[in-house]
Amino acid sequence: MATFKIVVQHQRSDGFYPVYIRLTHNRKVLYIKTDKMVAPKGIVKGSHDVRDSFVLNSLTQKMDSWISRLNKEDIEKWSAEEVRDFLLSNDSDVCFSDFAREYILSLSRSLKPQSLRNYNQALSSIEKYCGTDQIMFSDLTTKLVQGWIDSMVDSKSKKHFYPTFLKKMFLAGVANYNDYDKDIIRIKVNPWPRLSIEKRDKPNKKAITMEDCRKIFSVPPSSQTEQLALDVCKMILCLAGINVADLYEMQKADYFGGILHYKRQKTKTVRDDEAYIEMKVPDMLLPTFEKYFACKDDPYLFMFHKNYKSSMSMSSNIGLFLKHFCRNTLNDYLHISPYTFRHTWATIAQNDLGASYEEIGFALNHISTHKVTMGYVKPDFSRAWELNEKVVEKIFFTNDPSRRTQEYHAPVFEKVEETFELCADAYFMGEVVGHVDGKGYRNTDEVIQQLMDNINDTVPKNCTIQIKVKNVTKNQTKYFERMRDIK
Repeated sequence: MATFKIVVQHQRSDGFYPVYIRLTHNRKVLYIKTDKMVAPKGIVKGSHDVRDSFVLNSLTQKMDSWISRLNKEDIEKWSAEEVRDFLLSNDSDVCFSDFAREYILSLSRSLKPQSLRNYNQALSSIEKYCGTDQIMFSDLTTKLVQGWIDSMVDSKSKKHFYPTFLKKMFLAGVANYNDYDKDIIRIKVNPWPRLSIEKRDKPNKKAITMEDCRKIFSVPPSSQTEQLALDVCKMILCLAGINVADLYEMQKADYFGGILHYKRQKTKTVRDDEAYIEMKVPDMLLPTFEKYFACKDDPYLFMFHKNYKSSMSMSSNIGLFLKHFCRNTLNDYLHISPYTFRHTWATIAQNDLGASYEEIGFALNHISTHKVTMGYVKPDFSRAWELNEKVVEKIFFTNDPSRRTQEYHAPVFEKVEETFELCADAYFMGEVVGHVDGKGYRNTDEVIQQLMDNINDTVPKNCTIQIKVKNVTKNQTKYFERMRDIK
């Protein structure tokens, strides 16, 4: 067992003695320096023992806490150095800036460039606000972080993204440095419970009608850059909503037999099949498609990388030209971006052609309900080609009006708070088989769990239960489905 004693060693030139805690463990002696000092009269004459009552009381409390922590551990085989490091790990502050940079570096291979950019910009922003690139975790108090958020008066987007990414880095640090099982708490501050992060502005992802598509692609562009923007949007629309990033990164080796063979940039790192898809280029699109081919010795299929530094830069610039195009040519009644045409493709496929969600998801290269089967069977992408050809024909080779007259807006269900009154019912074959209500729930999972625990015994095992959760306070309702698993 480790033992401790408060002692001094050598006198300083100013006459004072630095105070140490002597640690003895497995016959090894180490001295741990404290922030205390005593005058000669605070030492027992003829010894190294301290008699100053203030110092003794203060350091005795510290030693008591150390003993309490060590009693929870099996330290018999620990060295004296390991004991010392264990005790001091709870007392030293940690540099947030250094940890954050290491954390961002560790994510560099797994995250998309935009996410990495958000992490770096968030860190840079808080360091500029603090006036140092060596921010300590202890510096990140509620007052400081709130002041930093309030300083971002120029952008609502920054007020959402920067604190969100800062919080992720902070919590990663807490997980790394704090060990609650061993009572190691190096990061003692937590500003987030008392902070309110600005809600994200929801992007406008509204699909446009077939009539609008025809109008957009029939208007002569006023410049080459505007022509490029419209041509890229036509590619997106006529290639089943292909992403700008996929067009930008497409290689010559990916295109043969009139078919694009590629992995979707957005999801290839998170899917077992690497988001692979094959898409036939419609004959109508070929003149536009081939217009942007890169030169022979260039590995890229298109020359977009000659004009834009990255796919994000390309998408942003196209979005800007589309904005100008709509304002100058279409009297600003449309607000479109490249992604608009992916949504438009899906909307026309469903509403005007009657395609199923499964068929649309397959063509859009989403993770679908048949993902398990795809692990055993090579998918027949011709189904997606056929649907894509039908969408192209419907838009450009008919004057049929869009069936969609208005968008359906899903009812809002705000984040649950403990003060909200909730009411939840479980249904089996249309009949209520369970009910709970009240306050104090932090999220919908909590009320659903309590509801599932209260379902009556007449409901058989492994059956599907329909659940309706109503936020009585906000008059909002949301629906769920769960499997009843009786153990």
